[in-house]
Amino acid sequence: MKVSVLIFATIIFSLACKQNNARKSLSKLSLEETLRRLNKGDHQFYYANYTDSLGKDLTPELTQKLTTGKLKRDFYVNENDSINEIRVSILKDADIFDEIQLRSAMTFPMKNFPFEKVNCKEISEKINNSINKDQQARASEDGFKNIVDIDKVNKKLIISIIEKCGWSSIDSSQINDVFLLIQHMESEYMARYYPVFIEYHKKGALSNVNFARMIDRLLMNNGFEQIYGTQVVDLSFYAIKDIENVNVRRQKLGLDSIEDYAKRNGFIHK
Repeated sequence: MKVSVLIFATIIFSLACKQNNARKSLSKLSLEETLRRLNKGDHQFYYANYTDSLGKDLTPELTQKLTTGKLKRDFYVNENDSINEIRVSILKDADIFDEIQLRSAMTFPMKNFPFEKVNCKEISEKINNSINKDQQARASEDGFKNIVDIDKVNKKLIISIIEKCGWSSIDSSQINDVFLLIQHMESEYMARYYPVFIEYHKKGALSNVNFARMIDRLLMNNGFEQIYGTQVVDLSFYAIKDIENVNVRRQKLGLDSIEDYAKRNGFIHK
């Protein structure tokens, strides 16, 4: 009996050691490297184990938070350089946009994308034509009938320009036009180009109002409260975080007050 117990204990200890050694051999990927792999179509995460921040099994509480998008994810690779484990932790405000980028990349928005041929030396006029059609359709009383088709054509062109010609081929004076066109696409594309638009905003190429729109749109589309109050739904503001200080944040970007913005959108904000 003692021998059986000893053998059982030895097996358990051995398995535990192997598990610990396996976890020790894991290497954490940076956000940039994780996104690079996902953007290249790496889908190994489908088979990865989800654990807590220490590599232990998820508790029911963490599992529930994971399903509601309240956790941050870090990707780990094994000795074969394959994504083997995803460790989760409580999502902090500073990590929200990292998580949004990961969520979007994990949907593989570029998979089977219908790219079109583009002459990278003649894209300025194409962008001008695209933004003109976009704005005319949205300004016209009956333009909504064509919006879906126009957005589809613009999406195919703009994404093809970015992915085939690169951002350097786009004149900085057209960055706001490109942003507005991407804003009318699925949120995954805005998240994909989020880091680029952040840099353009720092350089002054992306306007403050479009910066605010991007931040709020990404937050709203991913279930978080907006912070600048640019997103209106059914003649009311989509939920605003720390609404008491929203005008302070808007003022820093040179935007008008939330009250005036509401009036311009046809309702009164109280």
